[in-house]
Amino acid sequence: MKKKIIRISVIIILWQFCSILFDIKTYIFPSPYAIIISVSQNYESLLINSISTFFEASIGIILAIIVGILCSIIFFEHEKIKEIFLPIIKMFQTIPLIIIAPLFGIWFGFGIFPKILLIPIICAFPIINILTTSFINTEQDKYDYLISIGATKPQLYQYLYFDNAYANLYDAIEIAITYSVVTALFSEYMGADLGLGVIINRAASSVDTPQIFAIVGCIMLLTLVLLQTNKIIFRRILK
Repeated sequence: MKKKIIRISVIIILWQFCSILFDIKTYIFPSPYAIIISVSQNYESLLINSISTFFEASIGIILAIIVGILCSIIFFEHEKIKEIFLPIIKMFQTIPLIIIAPLFGIWFGFGIFPKILLIPIICAFPIINILTTSFINTEQDKYDYLISIGATKPQLYQYLYFDNAYANLYDAIEIAITYSVVTALFSEYMGADLGLGVIINRAASSVDTPQIFAIVGCIMLLTLVLLQTNKIIFRRILK
């Protein structure tokens, strides 16, 4: 941890030094000092909008996990349903977010609800795809053993299918988390009252590069918090 802090500190110092040495214009690539000034001037706006984006991404990823797990179980149990709907879900992933987000705004308005609704639709796919594959690749010997000792269907999922899929599910949720933040931001960018995507739009329009960098820092922090939360939850599950 100390080594990471030292490395980051060295990078920031070199960044500041290069900004002064080469007289880099703030609107092109701001120095750390300029970014800190921007944060101090806009901290209330950054905090309020960060909370909004974090709330959308958090609720959205929870719904994505629920939808992903339920769909994986249904697809695993019913091959015909999987053959019908999984290709449709895969095709839906090819539709650009720039098309889907405005449609959700038109259909459901530009409040927080369509943003939260859009996230599980986009983010559930990696969970569905990876988890369904993990279920299918479960070892037959373990299945036969549990059946021989009278394991019920819930017990098969608890002690066999999910036990086999924990590592893959962890990776799938990490992918979904990054998607959730990007989806929330893009939805806000296309039209919203609150959120980091809204102030990114405003900062870009006014060529306020230090504020854009400050927002990027907030986005990275939100993503790291969600990823770390996922890691802590899985550690407790595996204990």
